Amino acid sequence: ADAKQAKAKGDLVNLQKMLDTYRLDVGYYPTSDEGLESLRTQPSDAQGWKGPYLTKPLPNDPWNNPYIYEWPGPDGDESFVLLSYGSDGAPGGTGEAEDIIESGE
Repeated sequence: ADAKQAKAKGDLVNLQKMLDTYRLDVGYYPTSDEGLESLRTQPSDAQGWKGPYLTKPLPNDPWNNPYIYEWPGPDGDESFVLLSYGSDGAPGGTGEAEDIIESGE
């Protein structure tokens, strides 16, 4: 279980770095609708996009669920939420099912 959680944390940190680079280039984070796919495919209104920031297909989490991305995050436009719901694929949970959250800011 720990190896999967560590893999998810590593993926989330990598995605967070790519999202930060995207924001530096474009001026804002991708919207929830544009999602993480905007790291690979330029959204139509993303001026200054210098991607693809992610050359491989978007990773799923170690339990084969897509990572969840939401923008704006808890601190408004300057933040986002990026997470895996863990082994149960649902919010909350403990142990292997615990959510793994990376908040960008």
